[in-house]
Amino acid sequence: MTQLAIIGMDAKFSGLDNIDQVERAFYQGKLIASQSSALSDQAPLSQQINQSLTILAQQVNGDAAQLTLVLLGNGDNELVDSRSINAKSVISSATLGDALAKIVTLTQNGEIVALLAVHQAIADDTNTELTSGNMSFSANFTQYQTCSGLASVLFGATNNTSNRSAYVYGVVKGFASGDDINNTVRQAIEKSGVTSRDIALLEVSALGNIAHSEQESNALINAYGEGAFNPLHTAISSARCISGEAGNLSQLLGLIKTAICLQQRYLPGNSVWQSPHEHVLQAWQQSRFYFPVDSRPWYPNKDGSLHCAAYSCLSVDEQGRTDYCHIILQESVIDQPGQRHPLTDVRRNGYFANSDCVITVLRGASEPQLQDALQRTAQLCQSLPLKEIAKQCYDQFNESKSDVSSYQIALLAESVADLLSEIKQATTGISLAFEKNSDWKTPKGSYFTSVPAQQSQQNGVTFLYPGIGATYVGLGRDLFHLFPEIYQPVANLADDISASLKDTLLNPRSIVAHSFKELKQLDLDLRGNLANIAEAGVGFACVFTTVFEEVFAVKANFATGYSMGEVSMYAALGCWQQPGLMSARLAQSDTFNHQLCGELRTLRQHWDLPKATKDLSQPIWETYTIKATIE
Repeated sequence: MTQLAIIGMDAKFSGLDNIDQVERAFYQGKLIASQSSALSDQAPLSQQINQSLTILAQQVNGDAAQLTLVLLGNGDNELVDSRSINAKSVISSATLGDALAKIVTLTQNGEIVALLAVHQAIADDTNTELTSGNMSFSANFTQYQTCSGLASVLFGATNNTSNRSAYVYGVVKGFASGDDINNTVRQAIEKSGVTSRDIALLEVSALGNIAHSEQESNALINAYGEGAFNPLHTAISSARCISGEAGNLSQLLGLIKTAICLQQRYLPGNSVWQSPHEHVLQAWQQSRFYFPVDSRPWYPNKDGSLHCAAYSCLSVDEQGRTDYCHIILQESVIDQPGQRHPLTDVRRNGYFANSDCVITVLRGASEPQLQDALQRTAQLCQSLPLKEIAKQCYDQFNESKSDVSSYQIALLAESVADLLSEIKQATTGISLAFEKNSDWKTPKGSYFTSVPAQQSQQNGVTFLYPGIGATYVGLGRDLFHLFPEIYQPVANLADDISASLKDTLLNPRSIVAHSFKELKQLDLDLRGNLANIAEAGVGFACVFTTVFEEVFAVKANFATGYSMGEVSMYAALGCWQQPGLMSARLAQSDTFNHQLCGELRTLRQHWDLPKATKDLSQPIWETYTIKATIE
């Protein structure tokens, strides 16, 4: 069966100028404060649309003039002069469901179709003092800010995209539209050939009108059923938390966010989420949904099935008429027979490249040369932006990379003013480092050592593996997004890597956001279960080793471990070919579950205490830290 494939994306709003910056905002889960308009303050709208179409066409090695353009919505499209659009043809569609139906027909006829939405906010239409960056499902929701922007998605038929060497970000498995949300959700799921239990992410519209918001939330809770057999299974997210309200543009941003999370394999968080409205709290608690506060990895399914996500799109026109569309998307993977997680399927992103924090690297054979490099960089700060300074310094750094005897300085800054401050500190800091034969560093993260690794460790590199007690809630949450190269090798370590890395314990799910006190208690509960922290500790030893080996190309000549770190060492360095089986053995170990933890049988035997009862709430062993003077 021919299905829609998403083969290109582009977006910009509120000062975010490209899809990589938009993706970074989605991952961070924070409201983007409305800045200068992405439309009126830049080039003419038709020119910006043509630029977006060109970006899409480049993603499939094609020509924008060969694309068919579908404009989403009506109101904002009055701003668009279709005669000046560089596309094969331009058609309009009032709703997302209608647009997708047209796109299906066009792609079946061999067309490559771009779906585009624009929104121009009215001046002074935003009261940022009342916006919180939360979704309208939240009890502390006030209102959305408004924003201007442009977004586009490129579609092709799944049976045609391979002929054009297109990269597939995701596949639309099925969709349905209509007035009744319950029936529309069921129709979409039936058409997709998956079940609601396969859907781990649900992107929602969460309109600013509370009546419409509750209409959507109540219908979704009913349509997806109770969570008795699958509680806290499906994450809820909304693009409006990041962008604010942008009419038709918000509809398309929701689809883009869903596709990005599916392709990048993460479940997005909303950093300010607290709790649903009180009168619907119980209904949410009985559902299968949860609300992530932090973005977290989306690990492979245990049964090897592909990840699925859904998009709930509710829209209201100027006359107050509602329209609803439910879309089921599935990830697209490289098909390599016999390989569950092909090592070639690396899904890179621009998260680091679009960070506000920029690293500037300098090199010199002596202290005078380093001081000279610092002064030259300070002079660049008078005329160049931060990223251009960093680029010029990196180019010069690369030119002398063959000089392994040289010293290196890393300066971290988020602005030119920051960089000047770090340079000022470095001027005196590296002199002291040479004088004391030591290192220099700042709270910002800048660093220099007068004893470089190649000078101090001529005999090789040693990896030191810590004890199993180093596990904590939130451990490694961002690693797979920061270093997408490690996803496949880590996934291949175990049949169920999510269980091995204790995903639900390290990334707890909840309807109501955990308080600081509750998170501390979760940490204590985790540390009280040796079997869990032992298994997770071994798993993350493999993760961190993979980062060093696959990303930084640092291999160990020697290794050692302490407090059971030697177990992690053997697993991480490949001495055991199936570390997942070994970590599972730890999880089922009588030693960790009953002797040294749980009932503490070993301790009871040595202290001649009675056998444990079923009630283990009264501990017989505690560790305390006493913060006091000797007296």
